[in-house]
Amino acid sequence: MQIHLTVPITVHTAKKRKLELLPVIQDIPRPSDDASLLGRFLKPGGIQVPLMPGQSALVQSYMLRNKTEALSEDGIVAFTLQGDALVECLPEVGMTPTEA
Repeated sequence: MQIHLTVPITVHTAKKRKLELLPVIQDIPRPSDDASLLGRFLKPGGIQVPLMPGQSALVQSYMLRNKTEALSEDGIVAFTLQGDALVECLPEVGMTPTEA
């Protein structure tokens, strides 16, 4: 996984934790546009982090601006937005073996 070094977004979780997330580079079709990719993109049994009210709109805007559907704090675990929660995802889904 490669993260794009830019200004991070600070997100506040429902448990009052602060996350600083960076966009994951994704030069692939958007998983949200392809049902077969989306099913593999969301990590089965992955971490779910509920967000404070209003945070999902900020996250969505940041993701659109950075042309990604995955964000990461550490370059190891990635999250995508689902409703009002961050859900662990597998950003390498859809990449060719040389890209992943």
